[in-house]
Parts: sequence; structure tokens; C-alpha cells
Amino acid sequence: MPRATLQKSSPGSFNNLQDEFRIFQRCPLQTLLNRKFLLLVLVACGIARGLAASAQSADAETERFLRLTQQLEVDPFADSDKSKRSWRMGWVAQSKEVVVVVCDLLGPVPSQDLPYKSEILTQMLFGNAAFQIANPKRRSDVVATQVAGVRSAIKAYAAIVAKRPQARIPYFEKLLREEQGGNLQNFLAPMVKARCSDDGPSDAAGVTAALIGR
Repeated sequence: MPRATLQKSSPGSFNNLQDEFRIFQRCPLQTLLNRKFLLLVLVACGIARGLAASAQSADAETERFLRLTQQLEVDPFADSDKSKRSWRMGWVAQSKEVVVVVCDLLGPVPSQDLPYKSEILTQMLFGNAAFQIANPKRRSDVVATQVAGVRSAIKAYAAIVAKRPQARIPYFEKLLREEQGGNLQNFLAPMVKARCSDDGPSDAAGVTAALIGR
């Protein structure tokens, strides 16, 4: 079988249609089919590499989200310029993995002008999202996801008052006692059912203001 040989030419001339045509003239049909098959394989491999790289990037961002959420539970003051919170807000907004519903479960937050309410409210949102990532089969469990969010928020609250005792909030002190007594889910479940429905109470303006840090 005659071989298809590429004539030595200047860089880039292989893409010239005339060069291609001259090469094809000297190739039997089987060789042409092989060339087309090789081209398809190369295209498929390129697509596969692109998809793999995209998946790796998505996984890395998910891991970053989880890492930052855990970090700011322990030390809410580690985000002084709010860049970490801003990045996580963007991640949740664009994520196809989670859907977070913000329910009125934090008492005076966000309706009252309290210190660190933005840190507390956003931590509730991020804790909810982190739970969904770790427990994909329970994403539709409204009570479990909301309790996880509140639990993350009160961890951040506890870290805040450990350094700023003057920031204590009576309602959150009660939530801490319920958590320490192992009763947080039972305490919150009736509120979740009442306040996470479409006709439940809402403070959309207060939530929005708290989320953007006003």
C-alpha cells in the first residue's frame, strides 16, 4: 500500500488546503479513512481532556468552599475584607450542586441592627450548602439542611462572643443551650415547617441587606 508522505514545507503550511489536496491525491481510500478516524480520536481526546480539566476545576472550587466554610465557623474574623464571604456567595449563586433557601430561623437576625449579623446570617447559608455537598441524598430534607445551616451559624456566633462578649444575643444563647443539650433539631423543626413554606414569614429586604454586609 502506498504511503502518504508529507513534503517538507514551511511551518503552518500543512493547514493550507492545497497542500492537503496534494497529500490526499496520493493516498488510497483506506489511508484517508484512517486519517479521518485519527482526527476524530484526537478531537475526542481533546474534548475529554477539556471535560476532565473542567471537572477538576469544579472539584477544587467545591473543596475551597468547604474549607472556607469550616475556617470561618472557627474564626469569623479571618475574613476582615469580606473577600472570602463574597467568593462563597458567588459560588453558591452559580452552583448546580446546591439550592439554599434562607428561612426566618435566626430570631432578631437580620431584622435588628445587631453586630456581626452579616457574618452570622451568611454562615447559616454556607453551612446549609456545605451540608448538601456532604450529604447529596439529603438535599431535599428541608429540616436537616436548615438545622445544619443554623448549627454552622451558632458555631460562628460562639467564636464571635468568645472574643467579643459584648456581642451576645439572648436568642443565640438559647440556641447554644439547645445544641449543647442535643435538642437543637427538635427545637427548630416546627419553625422550619412553619417558616420555610412559600407562605411563611419573610424579611427579604433584611436578608438582602445582611447578605451584602450593610
